[in-house]
Amino acid sequence: MGNTPSELLDPPAFVQEADYVICESTYGSRVHEDISKRQAKLTEIIVATIAKNGVLMIPSFAIERTQELLHDIEHFCNTANCAIPTFYLDSPLAEKVTAVFEKYPEYLKPGLLKDHEDGDIFGVKRLKVTSSAKESQEIDSEANPKIIIAGSGMMNGGRILFHLQKYIEDSNTALLIVGYQAIGTLGRRLLEGEKEVKIFGKKYNVNTKVMAIGSYSAHADGPQLLNWLSRIKGVKKIFLVHGEITESEVLGRKLRETMHVDVELPQLAEEFQL
Repeated sequence: MGNTPSELLDPPAFVQEADYVICESTYGSRVHEDISKRQAKLTEIIVATIAKNGVLMIPSFAIERTQELLHDIEHFCNTANCAIPTFYLDSPLAEKVTAVFEKYPEYLKPGLLKDHEDGDIFGVKRLKVTSSAKESQEIDSEANPKIIIAGSGMMNGGRILFHLQKYIEDSNTALLIVGYQAIGTLGRRLLEGEKEVKIFGKKYNVNTKVMAIGSYSAHADGPQLLNWLSRIKGVKKIFLVHGEITESEVLGRKLRETMHVDVELPQLAEEFQL
């Protein structure tokens, strides 16, 4: 389930009727920040990076998270001096996906192009896109301040790790997490405040400021899931998947209380007769 309202896409359509529903539960117990305040928070973080002449690292998923970010950065640039900082898109996959978004604007939210008369919805003209490994490596030798958007989103691999190696011990830098971080990933450990981490086998002290904006998540929060599911008529049973057990349990309890429906939390290799 997409997180709504989205800056780029229409909300998911409602299903009118179903016997059985299989639904994600990633954020079953949580409520995202108000999306309308997201741009203000991002602006605050970018401005703080500029004031410190620092570096802001944003590990991002290539599909949709990066495009949402680029759209909001373009909004920031329309109201601020974008000679500084320099924005880098350091993800070959995100570069290709963004090109697909640009190629098919008719599938994006109606009216989006009206807000971008030059057609540059994602501010690509302002970006420094680093396609090759050599270009990626050269980012760290460029002057500050700078913002680096790089994969992977949970920091278990990808180019973001090379930037973390250089900046994670620098207190003038910041790390902005904009997507779900699975248990055991480097991103989850940093988000939960771990003070020492290993990157490529070497230990680093975590001095960078770690922040998160939950409303960039690709997943709906608890209230959005409840709203979507509650509109479906005739449901005999709901199966909650794609979520940590604590999140699934909370959502399942709420569904039983509000919809008076049977809810199952399937486990590996478990079978059900429908």
